[in-house]
Parts: sequence; C-alpha cells; structure tokens
Amino acid sequence: MLFCVVLLGFLTTGCFAGTKYDSNSYIDTVLSKHVPNNVRVLKLDPAPLPDVQLKVKGKANLTRGHLYGLSKLQRRGDCSATPLRSLQTSAPW
Repeated sequence: MLFCVVLLGFLTTGCFAGTKYDSNSYIDTVLSKHVPNNVRVLKLDPAPLPDVQLKVKGKANLTRGHLYGLSKLQRRGDCSATPLRSLQTSAPW
C-alpha cells in the first residue's frame, strides 16, 4: 500500500512538471524503468485483490482475485493536471 501511495506521489509530481512533453517523458520513464523493478521486488505481479461482495439484482461474491500486468503499465494519452479544488485531489483510475 505504501508503494502505491509513493508511486501516486511521483506520478502526480510528474504531471505538474514543465511542458506536456516533459511530463509525458517523466511518466514514461517512471512506468518503464522504476515501476517494473519495484513490482518485481515487492512481488506484486500478480497482486492479490481483496474479496468483494456486490448487490446486482441479487448477490455477487468476487473472491481470490489477482491483478496481472502491473509491471507492464503504459501511459495512454498526454499527461495533464487539473486544478486543485478546495485541496481535494483525485486520480482518474
């Protein structure tokens, strides 16, 4: 979890840096060089997912889930930063 918070901090910082080209380059470097190494070291590929219960015209239980491919994350589209609104930030994941 700490890794995710630190990664989000680095990615957010990169979005506010310089020009759009600089931001794209920074995020590409983080995703291609730093994330794969950390995912391997922390053994997060596959990453276990918590069990979830949903009500959808009945009941759905999602159990023993795993997320694959974290070491192969790629940027889609250009980086951009939205202005802060009353000190609340959000990430469109």
